[in-house]
Parts: sequence; structure tokens; C-alpha cells
Amino acid sequence: MAKLANGMERDVTNVVTYRTNDDGQPEAVYTYGTNVGNYTLSVKTVPLTQPKSDIKIGNGTTDGTTVDGVTSFKAGTSADAPEIKVTAPAAGWTLDAENTFTVASDNDVACVVLVKKADGSYEKLTATTGENGKHSFSATLAAGDSIIVMLNGDMNGDGVVNASDATLVSRACLSESHKAYKALNDQATCAIGTPNAAVAVMIDRACLSAAHKAYKAMSW
Repeated sequence: MAKLANGMERDVTNVVTYRTNDDGQPEAVYTYGTNVGNYTLSVKTVPLTQPKSDIKIGNGTTDGTTVDGVTSFKAGTSADAPEIKVTAPAAGWTLDAENTFTVASDNDVACVVLVKKADGSYEKLTATTGENGKHSFSATLAAGDSIIVMLNGDMNGDGVVNASDATLVSRACLSESHKAYKALNDQATCAIGTPNAAVAVMIDRACLSAAHKAYKAMSW
């Protein structure tokens, strides 16, 4: 059904066809009017593709390098930071539509994926891990949005999860009047939620040797 200028609706099934334009993109062709006497049919074309955009992807400090739809970058500033790879949707990144993409890291180190909105706010995405072990995420992106991938538990952005990250969480739990208090930045807060002692303990446990009975790896 099509809505006409006068507000009425009309079934245009028989007067709309579809084709591929010279750029290889699909479009709808609407033929209307009459071909009687001095009148001729009119044709209107409407593109059916969504606007595409190159989305910035990185660790929050440095943007990655994209080759054939795969964006690669280090998880942080440390030389020991693992490499992250973000694979774009098969059709590429599309604005104002849902984008499903995958994220992989060296040794499958657990990551958190955020969308940084154009207004500076953050949104944390939920991971879906398939039977093949791949971690996928979905997000509806708008102009100016970017994707940030960081290690789960990495509070200072160096790309390594260690005791210093747990300390930062513990300091953020203190009263603001305490001399040791230090708030986490917005990116870190979105990644872990409200700072609390349980989060600090979780990070500490992830820093232990895998052979330690209290060890528990961070999760996607």
C-alpha cells in the first residue's frame, strides 16, 4: 500500500516493479498516470538500499585498520595487549539499521563491546557466543557512533587485566571525600556497571594463575 498526497491509500502492487540500477543497487520503479491522448505515463524510482557508513572502530584511544571488512587493533596501550579483530556485517555497516558483527581476540581473551554515541554517551552490547565459538554482537548505529572493544576488567585502557585494575575499582567504591577516591571514566563505568567490591574481587580472581583454586576467568 502507498499513501497518496491527499492522505488516501492505494494498492500499487500492479504498478511497482523492481530492478537493478547502473550502480548495481536495487530500486523500486513506480509507473503512474495514463497513456491516453496527450497524456503519458510517469515513472518514479526509489532506491531500496540503506545508507552505509564507515564506522570508527578501536579501543577507545586508537582506531583500528580495516582490510576487507576486518578491523584490527591492539586492545590497549601496552605492548602485551592482545590483538582484537572486528568483522563487519556481510553487507557492510549500515546506519539506522541493525548491524550484527563478530569480535575475536588473541587466545579468546574476554572482551566488552561498547557503542559510543555521537553525544558522548555509551551503550554496552550483549555477546552471543555460537557453537563455533564466535562472539557476535548487534547494534543499531547512527551517524557519529563508534564501536569500542576493550578487555573485560581493563579499567585503565592498557590492554592488560591485572591488580592495578582491581585497585582502580576499589578506589572508585570509596566515599568521594576519601583522599584515595578516584572515579572511573565513563567508558570503564559502562563496561563494568556501578563499581563495587565484588567487581574488584572478580578482577583479582582473573589475575591469579589458572592453576589456583580461586582462579576464574573473565567472561564475554
